[in-house]
This record gives sequence, structure tokens and C-alpha cells, in this order.
Amino acid sequence: MPKFGGIVTGGQILLDGQDIQPVAPFERAKRVAMLFQNPDRQFAMRTAPEQIAFALENIQLPAEQIQDRVADVMTRLNLTAFAEQDLMTLSGGEKQRVALATILAMDSDIILLDEPFANVDPQARQTLLHDLQALQQTQGKTIVISDHDLSGYAELVDNLYVLEATTGTLQSASLTRLTNLAPVVPFTGHPNPAGDLGWRQLHVSVGERTLLTGTTFTVPSQQIGLISGSNGIGKSTLFKA
Repeated sequence: MPKFGGIVTGGQILLDGQDIQPVAPFERAKRVAMLFQNPDRQFAMRTAPEQIAFALENIQLPAEQIQDRVADVMTRLNLTAFAEQDLMTLSGGEKQRVALATILAMDSDIILLDEPFANVDPQARQTLLHDLQALQQTQGKTIVISDHDLSGYAELVDNLYVLEATTGTLQSASLTRLTNLAPVVPFTGHPNPAGDLGWRQLHVSVGERTLLTGTTFTVPSQQIGLISGSNGIGKSTLFKA
């Protein structure tokens, strides 16, 4: 809400034609759910099932419905494999899937997603986009996504809007903008690059999982590199190390 991130200097924010400010937070959450770019900001519990149940308790869902809804969304988003794993040991992409599962379990009519795929690999991104499309088509959800990366949206969105920094206005844009994206040209680099940053025989683990084993690498100086790989492979953890 603006009171946490800015100041409303004019106008109103309306939900069903009513000013949203007087509405109690848990009542707002029943209608409008938000997924942040950094999922860590949304976690208060240790494991995924505990986190999802906690969110449902906060919107005062009847206790007898909570466990069934938790089990359902854990299965739908394929989270059962790490149901008992500490959330802080998950990859960035896995954390985002847990955060999305929490949003889906709340069953809000309106879902806002703020740069939701920043830590998600391309395959998982497409899976999540498919899940969002299914929600809209089968359950009539209203979904608004804020994203600087327009790839993958051409066959998904019904409307495209652009926030203009110079004018401070939100304007409608043509959907053709989604299909005219420049391709990424790969750079193969050199077999023995020179650089100031590197590692030798690096081993990295999170919890009981080994993510890197005996890795040796030198980052080429004065170049731009891209590290790719599926969720949980260790990209974010490598940077933290």
C-alpha cells in the first residue's frame, strides 16, 4: 500500500467502488493478493506448508479447510519434494514458487505480481505463466503483472500498459510490442580467459544439498557474462558465496 512505499497526494484507491483504506488488512487480502519480486519478504515460517497455512490463518479461513487447501496447492505447483525443507535453503526460483503457491491458496479475486520471475529460470517461468493463465481462464481471476522483461507474454496477456517515467502516466500500448523483441546473441568467450575474479575447486552446499562440486572458473575481465541453469542448480547461491 502507498503508506508503506510512498504518499498519496491526490485521488483514491477503490475496491468494488469503495475506498480501500478503511478496509481491514485481512479483508483486503481476501480480495487482493500480491506477489513480491523478493519472496523472502513474504516468509514468516520455516517450511512451505507452514507458510501457506500461516497465510490462510491470517485471512481467517476456517481451520477445517486449511490443511486440504495447503495439500492441494502443494501438489498443483509440484512442491511436495521439498515440503519439509527449510525455506531459507531453497533456490530463488523455488522460493518464488512457494510464494506463488501461498497466493494461489488464498484464492483472492485479484492477483498483483511485482517482477515475479526475476529469480525463475525460463522453463519455470513458462510453467508459472501457464498456471496464471489457467487461473484466469478457469476461475475468472483478475491478474496484473509488472515486469521489465516482455518475453513469453505474447500469447498470454489481454492488455499491455506502459508506465511513462517522463509523464508519470499509465498508457495503453499495442500488443505487437510483445512480438518485436530483439533476439539474444550468445557470446562463446575464450577457453582460457584472464580476469581478476575466479575460483578453484569450489564446493558449495545448502543444507544437505551439494550445488557445486570441484568447480574451477575465471570470470573474463571487461565483458558481460550470463550464468544460466534450472531452478535449484545454485546460481543465486554461487553469487552469495
